Amino acid sequence: MCYTHSLAEYTTGLTAQTIPHRVQFKSKLNILDTLGVALCGSCTPHATAAFATAEALGGEKQASVIGRAAQTDMVRAAFLNALAAHSIDFDDAHKFVHPGAAIVPAALSVCEHMHRSGAVFMASVIAGYEVAVRTSLAAGLAHRKRGYHPTGTCNTLGAAAAAAHALGLDAAKTESALGIAGCQAAGLSQYRLDGSANKHLHAGIAAQGGVLAALLANNGFHGTKNILEGELGFLAVLSDGGKPSLLTDGLGATFAVEGTDIKPYPSCRQTHGAIDLALEAIKQGLRPSDITRIDIDIYEYATAKWHAANTPPETGLQAMLNIPYCVASALEEGSLSLCNFDQAALGNQNVKELTSKIFVKADPQMTAVFPEKRCVRLRISTSDGSQRTLETDNPKGGKEHPLTQDDVENKFRLLTKSILGLEGSERVIQLIGNLETLPDVGALAACLCGKASC
Repeated sequence: MCYTHSLAEYTTGLTAQTIPHRVQFKSKLNILDTLGVALCGSCTPHATAAFATAEALGGEKQASVIGRAAQTDMVRAAFLNALAAHSIDFDDAHKFVHPGAAIVPAALSVCEHMHRSGAVFMASVIAGYEVAVRTSLAAGLAHRKRGYHPTGTCNTLGAAAAAAHALGLDAAKTESALGIAGCQAAGLSQYRLDGSANKHLHAGIAAQGGVLAALLANNGFHGTKNILEGELGFLAVLSDGGKPSLLTDGLGATFAVEGTDIKPYPSCRQTHGAIDLALEAIKQGLRPSDITRIDIDIYEYATAKWHAANTPPETGLQAMLNIPYCVASALEEGSLSLCNFDQAALGNQNVKELTSKIFVKADPQMTAVFPEKRCVRLRISTSDGSQRTLETDNPKGGKEHPLTQDDVENKFRLLTKSILGLEGSERVIQLIGNLETLPDVGALAACLCGKASC
């Protein structure tokens, strides 16, 4: 079966009229969430460095740079906005990939330049999620165990699908775009060892590569066929052959964006179940000063040293990946927010001491049901000799325990009010809430970069 062709054909035919209302609603939540994270992420040092680099290179003014009163060409805008959207580790997440960070900026940059409607933008985003998420599922754990970061690799194809849909490419040209994108798919996980900003760069490069691939295909560049399932294609080379059937199983009946989690905490998704339980323990009256030891049982994937080390992290990103640090911070503060990952917070002595008392180990039964379930168990020992145990099958923010519309909107306000002001934040929420009726997505883009009175 020609899986790549089937995906290209399917995503080409997606329209707002053929997408169920429930999927449209969820996609708007993920779009709002991604743009809020991008606005906040645009203020980070690495996003600022990337903007300065792009500004020095120039570029035709085609699309807006989120968080800045500036425009650049579609490719660079997609790169900058995607990098910003992944810069604070608060963007949405599927089982193996962070799709929104690359897909939404890729679709937005092209739709803004082409004066596409909000309905086309939404369908383009949904198309991109289908390709990125399905590719990540087909590649599976083997892809990650080889050291690849799916947010860089799988998202390149997803961004190409989103950009191709925004451009209005037919199935043949969309397949070419996927073929071109596949040869650009890259992203190594060495960042896990030193907490570098390479992680955030991956989303930017994926969006950039996807938009470039679609533009090349639009101008007649012929990309290779069968880029996903081919003998020397993505699954064969970057995984162990994977499960190609997952590229199309349930296509049209299920939608990837519906299964994409919206994060309640700005840290790696593998930390979230344990954070949920830690906060629940605080609600039950646990005092951090009484804790003598915490044992965390979790699936094997979350026991790599960058997740499980109970020594103090040196960088914010190392901390965001680290389960003991995130749990200790949540217990000490009674919450977990971006401020827990700045340099001052990393030096908190109480958190350091508590981190050293937390031990993470793999549970075979939990490993057996991952990634369908992300089970976690906390066994908390206290100074009076007692022990309390808390368990969860999946963290808050996923399909089983979703954030409400109010939760997502409040998260957006929190992340953007200092950048857009309260009126600006409310205007963006309103525009995305009525995205299917928006005649030109440029009105939304203008509110995101401060050019319009929002």
